[in-house]
Amino acid sequence: MPPPVDAVQLTATMQAQPHRHCHADNPVHASSDATGTLWQWSRPGVEVRFCRDVVTTPQVWELRAPSHHVIVHLGGWIDTLETELEGRGGSSGPPLPGEVWTIPAERRYASYLTGEMAEYAILSLSPTSLDTPAPKTERVTDMTAVEGTADPALHHNLLELARWHNAIPTSDLEAAAISSLVDQLHTRIRQAYSLEPLPQRQGLHRATLNAPQARRLRRYLHAHLSAPLTLAELAQEARLGEHQLHRAFLSTFGTSPWQYLIRQRLRRAQHLLVATEKDITTIANETGFSSHSHLTTTFGRHVGCTPREYREATLR
Repeated sequence: MPPPVDAVQLTATMQAQPHRHCHADNPVHASSDATGTLWQWSRPGVEVRFCRDVVTTPQVWELRAPSHHVIVHLGGWIDTLETELEGRGGSSGPPLPGEVWTIPAERRYASYLTGEMAEYAILSLSPTSLDTPAPKTERVTDMTAVEGTADPALHHNLLELARWHNAIPTSDLEAAAISSLVDQLHTRIRQAYSLEPLPQRQGLHRATLNAPQARRLRRYLHAHLSAPLTLAELAQEARLGEHQLHRAFLSTFGTSPWQYLIRQRLRRAQHLLVATEKDITTIANETGFSSHSHLTTTFGRHVGCTPREYREATLR
């Protein structure tokens, strides 16, 4: 998603395969035609921006900054989104409201985006602000890299903060209410995404996929979500042994190949539930689940409701 700061626009190198994807559950943008940064709030160590960008022409963006960044998708019409961090990992497919991308300080993030409108919040945080509250000494703390991961708590806190976008605080109590919401966002990010201080993590070296391998595997997985994939197929695609692939995939993507595949199949199913009128059995078949029942069971375990309940709640 195009970051509003420290961004360098690159040349688009991929062709979009568009299909309309619509969400409109964000109160910041529901009645506004404005673009750019619509509203922001900052205090020492953290800044929150609510943004809206027109993306009718394909765009590739890059961000590398001294601060940590957290991007939360809120709504809009997005056809294609593909992201990478340090040329590895990343996500593919239209984003869902409440999904999070984190960009640790001094890491290179790139994204390809096309559609109609991107609506999102971006939080900028000082690397020292993710340490435990009131540390004895100021420490630079790293951030967990995640991409396209649902965070209902962070999403809810942002929507609560968004209700203030048309209001100018007129009293200390109102300013304190906004500051309290920002504190909740900060606490959630620190609890969910902060890592040990950087000096303690130096010297840890694990096998990882190189950028071409990671990109090839990500695209292969997304092109074959409906197929019964095996670890042997993925190892062949990456030109690695199965054990070597499993370790390198886990280090690069932060999850196992099987867990990644399940998560991406569910993301595709969630997208089809809200962007199409296809029945649930058809969606199950198109996303690699053996039956309506298989999708419903897996959906309930990971999302917390049935596909039908998800569709009804999202479109309400």
